[in-house]
Amino acid sequence: MGATRRKFTLEFRTEAAHRVIDTGRTVRDVAKELSVLENFLSVWVRDERRRMEALEASSNEPLSVAERAELLRLRREVAEKDKDIAFLGLCGNPNYVETVTGALCLTQIEQKFSA
Repeated sequence: MGATRRKFTLEFRTEAAHRVIDTGRTVRDVAKELSVLENFLSVWVRDERRRMEALEASSNEPLSVAERAELLRLRREVAEKDKDIAFLGLCGNPNYVETVTGALCLTQIEQKFSA
C-alpha cells in the first residue's frame, strides 16, 4: 500500500511561510515544528516573498495613462452591465411584467377599437 499524500491549503502554506519570514526562524526549524518537508516550506517561503514584493511594487507605482483609460472604460462597462442586470431583474418580477404588458395590451386594444 502506498502512503497517502498530504495536501496543504493555501492558508496553511501562507501561514507557514510567514512563520519563517516574520520571525526570522530557519526553514528547518519551522518545517520540523509543522511536520512538513523543508523543500516544500522553502518553496512556499520563496513564493510568498515574491508575492509580497509584487504587492509592494504595484502599490508604489501610479497608474499609467493607458491603465487609467482602461480602468475608466471598464468602470463604464460595469455600470452598463449593472443597469442591464437591474432591468432584467425587473423583467423577472411577475408583477412588473404583468403591469407593463397589461398596459401595453390595453393601449393596443384601445388603439384598435378607437379607429
